[in-house]
Amino acid sequence: INTVGLAPVVANSYEVGARGEVAGRFGYTLAAFNMVVDDDILTYIRPDGVRETQNAGRTLHRRIEAGMGVALTSRLRADLSYALSEHTYRDWAPEEGVDYGGNEQEAAPRLLTSGRLSYSPRFLGEGCVAAEWSRVGSYSMDAENTHRYSGHDLFSVSANVPVGRRLVIIGRVANLTDERFPESAAFTAARGEEYAPGLPRTVYVGLQYGWGGDER
Repeated sequence: INTVGLAPVVANSYEVGARGEVAGRFGYTLAAFNMVVDDDILTYIRPDGVRETQNAGRTLHRRIEAGMGVALTSRLRADLSYALSEHTYRDWAPEEGVDYGGNEQEAAPRLLTSGRLSYSPRFLGEGCVAAEWSRVGSYSMDAENTHRYSGHDLFSVSANVPVGRRLVIIGRVANLTDERFPESAAFTAARGEEYAPGLPRTVYVGLQYGWGGDER
């Protein structure tokens, strides 16, 4: 029995992709998908801030992804990923006088991209150090598309250092520049703009120990 009166979600998705390697040094991945969702279960926020769960008529989701990695030298490697998305309401009129058809879905960035440069110096043996960058693009903060978050960039560094045959020390500094950024950003007429703050500069240290295997 459907106690909340919601219809089942129906999704039709199509995806194509390819991956390969060239000369043992350059690798790539390509993918694209198109998905149409009928009766998607969404939360409608009324002007007074009350939330109501209901089925949307139809939503459309499209995405293109590309990734590449290249060994610049025997010890230096670069990787880059890129994703461009479109998430829209095709048919959703949550109440009389309100129609979101054709609007972007909120909290759905169009662009997600990241890059990583890793180096394995001889003195670290099988260990490596890496610098990473990630970008979250702009997105609408509300279904009406009246407010927009501009996006942010984050940087981090990491390293793993083998100690003996089985023990590895792992370290990471996330949000290296101590950027102020939101994990999510939303707008409602009742409360205005709201931001859920992301973590400031954060240091992680851990140990990894391998069990079993060759004792030699």
